[in-house]
This record gives sequence, C-alpha cells and structure tokens, in this order.
Amino acid sequence: MATIVTANNRSTLANSGTLVVQGNRDTIVGSGNTITLLQSIINGVTSIVGGGNTIVDSFAGNTIAVGGGVISVTATADVITLIGGGNIVNINNNNTVVDSYSGDHVSFNGFASSFTGSLNFLTIAKSGGLTVNGTGNQVTMNGSGTLNLNTSGNSVTDLGGNSTIVLAATNLVETVTGTGDTVFLNYASNALWVGGSNMVVQAAGNTIHVLAGASNVTVTGSKKGANRLYAGTGTITTQSDLALNGDGTSLNFLSGGSATLTGPASASPTTILGRGATLTAAGPGFNVSLAANGQTVLGNSGTIAVAGTGDLISGAANTVTVAQGAAATISGTNNIVTVSDGGRAVVQGAGNIVTALGGATVAATAAATTVVGNATGATLSGSAAATIRYDASGMTINLVSGRASVTGGSKVDALTNVGILLATGNNDTLIAGSGATLSLTGTGDQVTLTGGRDVVVGSAASRATITISASNSAESISATSNSILVQGTGDTLTLAGTGNQVTTAAGGSVILAAKASATLNGDGNTATIASGASLTVTGSSDTITASDATLTVAAPIGAAETVNATSTAIALTVAGETVTLNGTGNSVTAGSDAITLAAKSSNTVNGSGNVITVGAQGGLKMTGAGNTVTLTGSGDTLNLTGTGNKIVMAGSGAAVSLSSNGVGASGELDLFVTHDKVWLQRAGNDLVVEQLGAGQAARLANWFASTSAEVATIKASDGVLLTPADVTTLLGKMTTFTNGHAGFNPLTTSQSSTGNSYYAGALNGVWHS
Repeated sequence: MATIVTANNRSTLANSGTLVVQGNRDTIVGSGNTITLLQSIINGVTSIVGGGNTIVDSFAGNTIAVGGGVISVTATADVITLIGGGNIVNINNNNTVVDSYSGDHVSFNGFASSFTGSLNFLTIAKSGGLTVNGTGNQVTMNGSGTLNLNTSGNSVTDLGGNSTIVLAATNLVETVTGTGDTVFLNYASNALWVGGSNMVVQAAGNTIHVLAGASNVTVTGSKKGANRLYAGTGTITTQSDLALNGDGTSLNFLSGGSATLTGPASASPTTILGRGATLTAAGPGFNVSLAANGQTVLGNSGTIAVAGTGDLISGAANTVTVAQGAAATISGTNNIVTVSDGGRAVVQGAGNIVTALGGATVAATAAATTVVGNATGATLSGSAAATIRYDASGMTINLVSGRASVTGGSKVDALTNVGILLATGNNDTLIAGSGATLSLTGTGDQVTLTGGRDVVVGSAASRATITISASNSAESISATSNSILVQGTGDTLTLAGTGNQVTTAAGGSVILAAKASATLNGDGNTATIASGASLTVTGSSDTITASDATLTVAAPIGAAETVNATSTAIALTVAGETVTLNGTGNSVTAGSDAITLAAKSSNTVNGSGNVITVGAQGGLKMTGAGNTVTLTGSGDTLNLTGTGNKIVMAGSGAAVSLSSNGVGASGELDLFVTHDKVWLQRAGNDLVVEQLGAGQAARLANWFASTSAEVATIKASDGVLLTPADVTTLLGKMTTFTNGHAGFNPLTTSQSSTGNSYYAGALNGVWHS
C-alpha cells in the first residue's frame, strides 16, 4: 500500500493497488485500485484516472476528478468531476457531480445528490434523490425517488413508480414517463411531455403534451394560469383547481388525437386545438371550445363553443354555441343550441332546442327537435317530427313558398321541409300546404290551409281564423274559439277544442274529437262527434254520426238532417226541421219538427207538436204534448207522457203506454184497418187492440189502471171511432162473444170481419163518427 502525504504529487499505480492519499492536488493514474482520501481538502483537486477504481472519501468537502472507465465513488458532500467521457460511475451518498463531457452513465444511490452536465445517462436508485442541471440527459428512476430538474430538454423514465419529479426552473421543456408519479410544474413557462399511466401533473398554466398510449393523466394546479393540454390518446382528469384564475378569462387547451377529459365543472373553457381531435368529457359541467375543424366532443351536461367547421358533438343536455362561420353536427337529446349569424348546424335527436340568429343555417333532421326562428334571414329546415317555432307577433309564415317574415322587418327566413310549425305570438298569418302541423299559442291568428293532411293545434284562447282552400284534403284542428272556413270540396276536418265555428262552402267531412265543441255551418256536410263532444249544425242535408255526445240542430225551416247516433242528446231548436234518427238510447228535444226513428231503435223525444215516425220494433218515449206518432212497423213500444198526442199504427205488436199526468184521456190512436176488423181484449190492466185473422196486435198499457193512460179517441181507417166509454161497451160485447164460442181466437179466426153473419150483429152499434 502506498501513501501520498504531500501535495502536487503524481503517482502511477499498477493494477489492483491500494493508495492512501492525504495531501491535495494529487494526480493518481491506474486501474482497479482502491483509493482512500484521509482528509478534507480545501481548494484542492485530486484527480483519479483509470477504470475499475474504487474511491472512498471519509470526509466532506473534497473535490475529486475521476475518469477512465468504471468507477465507484463512496463519499459525502464532495464535488466529483467526471473527465474524459464514456465513464460508468457509481456515486454513493450525496455528492455534487460535474460532467463536462457526454455519454457518461452515472448512478446515484443517495437521496440528495446533484448533477451538472448534458447528454448523459443518469440512474437514480429506489428512494433516491437527484437535482439535474443540464440538458439532453436521460434519467432513469427506480421508484419512490425525487428528481428536481433545473434545465430543459431532459427525458425521465421511472421504472418503479410513485416518484416525484419537479420542474424547478423557468422555461423548462421535459419528458416524463412513469406509473403513479407526480410531476410538479412550478412555473407557467414550463412544458411537459407526459406518458405512462396514473400520472399526476401539478400544473400552473403550462403546456402539457400527453404521449400516445398514456392513460389516466390527472392535471391539477394552483390556479396560476391556463394549461394547454395536448393529448394523443388516453384520459386526462382535471381537478377542481384547474378552473384557473377563477375569473373565467383563462383557457385550458387540448389538442390532437383522442382523449378523455374528466373532473368537476369549470367556469373556464377547455379549447380543443388540432384538426380531427376527439375529446370525451366524462362528467357533467365541462366547458369546451372547439377551435379547429373536424373535431369531436362526446359528453353530457356541458358547455361547448364551436369555432371550426365539420365538428361533431354527441351527448345530452349540453349547451352549444356555434360561432359565426362555424359548422357542427349536434346529436343527442335535450341540448340547447345557439347558431350565430352565418353559422351552420345539423341537429339530430329529441328534445333539442335550437335558436337561429341572423343568417344562420339550421337543419333538424330527426325526432322532436325545436328550431326557433327570428325572421332574420336564416335558413331553417325541419323534418316530420321537428318543430319550427316563431315567438314574435305579427309573423307571416308561408310554408307553401317557404318564407317567414315579421311585420316591419326587412329580413325573410327560408323554410323547407317543415313538419310542425309553432307560432306563439299574436295576430300571425300562417299558410300551409300539405302534411303540415300548425301549433298556435297566441291569439288572433290567420291560418290558410292550401293542401291536405294538415294539423292545427291552438291554445285555450287562440281565436284563430282558419281557411281551408284545398279540395279532398284531410285537416286536423285542435283549438278554441276559432273560425274555420272550408272553401274546397270533399275535405275532412278533425276538430279538438271548444267554441270553433266551421263554415263549409261545398260540403265536407267534420270529425269532432272527444270533449270538443264546434258549430258547423253549410249544407251537405258529414260530421262525426266523439264521446263528450258537442256540435251545433246550422245547415241542411247533413249526415251526423255521434256517440254519447251532444248535437244541436239549428237549421232553418225545412232543413233535413240524418243522424246516426247512440246515447246522444239531440236538440232541434228551430220549428219545421226534419231529422231522420238511426240509433238507440238517444234523447231528442224538439218542437213542431218531423222526426223519423229507425227500426229497432229506442229513443226519447221531448217536446210538443212533433211529427214522429217509428220504424219496426222501435221504442219511443214521448214527454211532450200534441205530437203525432206513426208506428210504421211491427213490435213497436210507445210511451207517451204528454197530452193530446196522436198515434198512428200501421204495424202489429206495438205496446203503447200513455200518461197524461192525471188529466184524463188524451190523444188519438189511429189504426190502419177498418173498424170491422178490430177486436178488443183485456190483458191485466192493458187494452189489447187486435186485427181479426191477421195475427197483429197493439197493447195500450195501464188502460184500466188510470184514465190518464187512455187515449181520447181510437180511430179506424174508415173514419169511425171509439171513445173510452165506447171501448168499455165494445170490449164487454166481445168478451161475451168469446166466452160463448169455445176455441175462438181473434188473431187466427177465418171470420175476419165483424160484419159477417158469424157474429150475428152482436158487435154492431158501438163505432160511430
């Protein structure tokens, strides 16, 4: 073993020697040696040249220059200078390493070392620490370490993860790849390229590039400035303090590739830079600005500003603004979209509301989207289920010519393919062709339908005037207090609403929805009334079908109507009207009108002075007085509760119940047979009037129970008649004759005239004129 005590020595050692150095400014040349420094050397440099040396310094403050191969230095607080380049150096403990060359491989096992140099390969042991001053270095960490970067252009790879990397100076541009590491960007001028997974970046208004293949990069910060995030693929998560400045004036930027932005809501928008970028915003409340073309945003409940063209936004409940000259396709549901002057938007999905400003172009291509126009020169296109809406009053909207303008305005909107038009203002003029749906929520509107298959929906007080000028059209109107004029022929009008006035010029078909009400003017119409609806007709020659409805016929004298109804209340308000009623369960109120009831029907007629004809097997309940009822068929049932009614019976099997409210016999029963063919019998309290040998009979209910159930006169077709007293007399004679002739049946007998000798004059002398 050699010992160098004095300074400024130069020694050459054979390989594998041992040297103890006690002086300073010594130069030791050799390889494979162990060199021990015994004292702290102030302002002196000991140079050790050669590979495979092991240098041990038990004191702090020495300055050691090493080089020439593989070297191991065990020291603390020394300054170690690497010379020659290409060295492989292992530094134990905490030292300052200065390298004026490049290509050295330096490993640090301490936790507080520093390195100054460029273009070298640095390795930090697990849990170790290092400060790097220099550029172009490739730093490898082995987990749980700490690295401070003071110069730009270094590349850091952490193999073990969970380390801390600090960009500790200004204007640094660094690359860090790892797993679960935390990178601190202390200054806004720093820029970072980050890769790996589960990385956390503490940012302060920096430019951050997310390397391709990176995943789950979390960006947080201290609200000092706007971060620019450049993403290839993967996920970027923003924390609450990425809102930056807190005043809404700073921007976050994201550019390139495909990334996911997650985190809480922010008042500051994230601006997407780079053509063709795709951003998935995983979480509500995000704020994004699309600054380039062909970009895509996927997310819900966010705020999105579009400044480029060809952008795609997909999601629900977003608030989207398309800037002047920008263009986007928005798909999803319940989005709120504003398209600025000169902007273009295609909107797909249900529940969206799109407002067109200035000369915007908007197309709603699917589902129940609402496009709001302002008559500012916009171009609006709808679909069968989309709604074009105008809120101003005094609008003129012509769906035939495709133009919309406002009174006093100079601009005209262009409209195409409008399925549903909603006008919320007052005094609008709407003109529709075929297949349109018009919805009115204001008052005093003028609507003209020139085509067919239109639908008009009004508010509770729309009071619109609707003109249908087409022929053979089918229109549906749901509104209140409207005036509707049908000028064409063969039209079908469906009404839902109340208080509507319908006037037809040449006949049409009106369908009244449930609980609706309308007045139908004109002749030759066909009307259908749904349950609970009410219709008043003022014309003639109408055919009306109703069920559980209310019908009022207010036609002029001589008007004739045909009603096919069930359980409907029918009122004839003008004397001299004629109604043919088919159906059962109806209640008719009339006075001095002609009413014909169909066969097998059962109805009630209230009123006086009516002429009522009942078909075969019909049922009629009369509550008025002075009516004339003709039974034209067989098997009728007639219940009369008024007085002075006249019954004409042409068929058989009728049952008549009379009640004159206790005032005695009233009315007249006319028979279509001569008096000699009439036979009377009693059945309980009923009087049965039969035709001899013909099998025909009519029953007058409760004749013998009360005088008010009697008719005042029974008149035969040959003009002779019976009073109630005459009935009693004749019935007694016929009963005596029947009892004296066993087997006699008046309905089947061949002796079909009481004038025959068979009766031997026993029944004569009762009928009289």
